Amino acid sequence: DSEFSFAFSVYSADAVSAMYALTPAFMRRLLRFRSGAIGPISLSFSGRNICIFIRTGHDSFEPSVDRSVLSFDPAASIKHELLFFLSIVKSLKLNENIWQD
Repeated sequence: DSEFSFAFSVYSADAVSAMYALTPAFMRRLLRFRSGAIGPISLSFSGRNICIFIRTGHDSFEPSVDRSVLSFDPAASIKHELLFFLSIVKSLKLNENIWQD
């Protein structure tokens, strides 16, 4: 997929495994997710695990020490981030078998 190749660099010691992991449907979902992501993303596949790195520019799940809790609800901020990261599972369909199309 030329659009995927432009957006992502793929490195693998095993080209066959990479082809199984990066099905056309999964590549489309990654491209859709990337277009709405809050920063650059990187992925790593190891066995049946996927590690996703999103460069947000701040430490996730850590409330700001520069803002007063009287004017800012750190729990709401953490909840918002948690819901965002959980939405990744849904948007990339990571709760399904990715080895099928």
